[in-house]
Amino acid sequence: MRAEDVARAVCHMASLPLDSNVRNHHSDGDQDAVRGSRLTPRLPAGARFVRVPMIFIKQFDELGRDDIDQAGGKGANLGELTRAGLPVPPGFVIVTDAYRNYVADHHLGGKIAELATPTEHRAEYDDASEQIRALFADEVSDTLRAEIADAYAASG
Repeated sequence: MRAEDVARAVCHMASLPLDSNVRNHHSDGDQDAVRGSRLTPRLPAGARFVRVPMIFIKQFDELGRDDIDQAGGKGANLGELTRAGLPVPPGFVIVTDAYRNYVADHHLGGKIAELATPTEHRAEYDDASEQIRALFADEVSDTLRAEIADAYAASG
């Protein structure tokens, strides 16, 4: 599902009209382009827009030592340093759920397990590593791509 489709669905569920960012450039009745990269709802006066939490991205200030399983050691430690007020540049971590989701979506679990079987020859490990790496050549999901773009833009 594209980010634009998600925005439309959220606005529909919340009964919010969309700003007129969509234009029909070809006069064929289709909505062909979105000005900017986002569809934004028009909120009633006094209403607040609530940011939906990201699924696959965590900002450093959202992480701590208990998040090693999701952010890895470096990500969790950067979170701890950020929370302690130390001068850490803005940044984010793509959590391990993004990897798990990619593996599941592309049905890679069995292939990876098969290629990662123990062997006595180092050359076979190198070959298996290359083959596993090649399994990840497909595009990432639109959701992850949008989250990365948003997190990167927010980090300045």
